Amino acid sequence: MLQSSRRRAAPYCEQRGWASNGIIEHPLAVTQRTNEIGVRMALGATPSEILLSFGKRGLALTLAGLAIGLVLSVIAARSMTTLLYGFRPDYAPTVTAVSIILVAVAALACFVPARRASRVDPVIALRNE
Repeated sequence: MLQSSRRRAAPYCEQRGWASNGIIEHPLAVTQRTNEIGVRMALGATPSEILLSFGKRGLALTLAGLAIGLVLSVIAARSMTTLLYGFRPDYAPTVTAVSIILVAVAALACFVPARRASRVDPVIALRNE
């Protein structure tokens, strides 16, 4: 029942322009790839390999976005120092704290569905298709 409500929510969020990639789309991608997970596990993949394959993909996107955001924030801070009198970009501790929180939340959002996927029984996963 929960999966069907998520499937109904995804088009609603996309129509409204909400950023639903991490909230709705990633868990759906894991449930839609159940057959692939079953085949991998039937061929000998361990649950930790399944966990890492799904977790790496989400964390790679998060780290790429974080790197782009950090570069853009440095550029914006430099331009603000030239535009605003007395502006000093002393925000290194804040940027560090926010970056750590972002990576922690993204890791949790990636590994919870991946953990659920790694516990799938291969026989049941292959029967669903």
